[in-house]
Amino acid sequence: MIVKLIGNVNEILEDRIYLEVCNIVYEIFCPRSTLLNIDKNITICLYISHIFRDDGQLLYGFSKNEEKFWFLELIKINGLGPKFAINILSALSIADIYSAILSSDEKLFTKASGVGPKLASRIVNEMQNLIHKIQSPIDNSVLKLNKNNTTQNSNNALTESIDALITLGFQKSTIYTILAKKFAENNEITTADLIKFGLNNLGR
Repeated sequence: MIVKLIGNVNEILEDRIYLEVCNIVYEIFCPRSTLLNIDKNITICLYISHIFRDDGQLLYGFSKNEEKFWFLELIKINGLGPKFAINILSALSIADIYSAILSSDEKLFTKASGVGPKLASRIVNEMQNLIHKIQSPIDNSVLKLNKNNTTQNSNNALTESIDALITLGFQKSTIYTILAKKFAENNEITTADLIKFGLNNLGR
C-alpha cells in the first residue's frame, strides 16, 4: 500500500500529474487545491490514497494530510466515489466543507461537478457525527453553538438573521460561520443588530 510519494513532477494535466520516483513514473489524480501548488520539474511530497479496483489500481495525491483525511471520509458515503470526492475537494476548501456540514448547507456541495441535490443531502446527513469528533478548522465557539442546537429554535435572532441574509443572496454556510460566532459572544443581540453585523462583515 502506497501512503506517501516523494519525487519529481514530470507532467501536469487537468486532473492529475505524472510523478517520477526512483525512475518509476506514477499517474496521480489530485484535487485542484493540490495542482495549483505544483510546478513542473520540481520535487514534491504527496500524501497518497491507494485505491484498488477490479479493473486496476488508482493513486490519489494530496499536498496536505487533512485533504487526504477528508477524501477518505467522503468516499465512505454511499454513492460517492473517488472522482466525486476529488471534485468536492477541488470546488471547496476544507473549511467550506466543514462549515457546510455544520450549517446543513446542502446547496454548497452542488458546486462540485457531478454532485446533485440528493448526494449533497446524503453528504450533510451522514457526516454530521464526524465533524463533532475532529478538530474544527473554524472557530470553536461556532462548533459549541451548533452542539447546543441553538439554531433549532426558530424564534431566535440567529435563525431569523440567517434566513434574512439568505434571501439577499448570501451563502448559508458563510453566513452561519460569521453570525454564529457573533451570537455565541452575545446571545441577547437583536435580529436587526445581527443582520447589520452580517451585512458589514459580508461585504454589503
